[in-house]
Amino acid sequence: MRPSLASSPLVLLVALAGCAPAESTYYADIKPIIDAKCAGCHTEGDIAPFPLETYEQVHSARAAIDRSVRAGTMPPWSASDDCRDYHDNRSLDAEQEETLLAWLATEMEEGDVADSIEAPIRAEFEYDLELSMEDPYTPRIEPDDQRCFLVPWTETESVFVTGFEVVPDVRPIVHHVIGYYAAEEDLDQYERLDANDPGAGYTCYGGPGTNTADWFGAWAPGGSANYMPEGTGIEIAPGSVIILQVHYNTTSAAPTPDQSSIRLRLADEVERPAITMPYTEFDWVTGATPMRIPADETDVVHSMFWNPHNYLAGYYGETLGIERGDPVSLHSAALHMHDLGTRGRLSVDHGSSETCMLEIDDWDFNWQNRYGFTEEVELASTDQLYLECHWDNSAENQPLRDGDRRDPVDVYWGDGTSDEMCLGVAYITAR
Repeated sequence: MRPSLASSPLVLLVALAGCAPAESTYYADIKPIIDAKCAGCHTEGDIAPFPLETYEQVHSARAAIDRSVRAGTMPPWSASDDCRDYHDNRSLDAEQEETLLAWLATEMEEGDVADSIEAPIRAEFEYDLELSMEDPYTPRIEPDDQRCFLVPWTETESVFVTGFEVVPDVRPIVHHVIGYYAAEEDLDQYERLDANDPGAGYTCYGGPGTNTADWFGAWAPGGSANYMPEGTGIEIAPGSVIILQVHYNTTSAAPTPDQSSIRLRLADEVERPAITMPYTEFDWVTGATPMRIPADETDVVHSMFWNPHNYLAGYYGETLGIERGDPVSLHSAALHMHDLGTRGRLSVDHGSSETCMLEIDDWDFNWQNRYGFTEEVELASTDQLYLECHWDNSAENQPLRDGDRRDPVDVYWGDGTSDEMCLGVAYITAR
């Protein structure tokens, strides 16, 4: 039964304040919100389980929209607005959420199509190179299959990647794609992983399978082309290999052969060469100080501080054009955990103050993203990176495996589906 006007808490508050609620209509007020924040996924033939392209479709899905907006699960945007501002924020602002919920609580007037505001058309992505999976792959693990595919790098000279776009072949099942690159000397590691797993590609969970590949781009449904900050780019040398990690989800569509591709914008030179740097506590990885997440604990916390300047100058000084003591700039951040993760935080610790880079209060493994800063963050030579992760290892929070929840056991760092990670990722250039 559709809720009445009087049952809306928002409308009651407005009435108590002595103001009549504004009369919103679909075409004038709601369609612009849906088009901007939802239609990137909720279109016919895309990954969302139902389209939201017409008034009738929105009206039919009113209960699901109301429920997901109130719960904060849709549109999918994990970063807290209290941390900082990001490019391409898919979340609803307070005014959009208020307008949408108030309209859902009324008779949902359609209004006049003449009042419809045309959604801004995204500029077509101009690219220099398109690379495709060499063979089609049909997801074998349901509903979530994480698969890595090796794609030969075809450039014969070093170039810089300055933009990245994913072209999903079968949009209803391609949940997200992360692009990695590895140097020629590391190719045999990935070829072994590929050879030991029948069919196209190899199963990979949480990463490309080894720690010798670097991240250059990521895409999730609803996202557009991923442009590196102006004047920056990631150098890829001849002989490298591209590894595409594709997350397939078959919740709303049957497994179908997929052969997705990526498009890259390239430059011979950039003003500030960049790297994508994953970071974590080394002792967690080696087991010297185990990252133990005890069974039945509901809020397990691990954190670390790290000054990366000697590492950056020693390993990437020539690439970035920096020397020891030089400040660097951080342009984006990402957080990575597995299924037991609940929340996390990345920041720069300046000693007497802190700059928040990314805070995720409700972690969802299925909606990982790279969050680009609207203003770059300086990391001085005395600053430290801070990383904090939380997990819930209780019986109620165990992931489903073949329809069943496992009994809680102690969990440690690892690449497997039953292991965990706590990893930060930053896009870095010289200051």
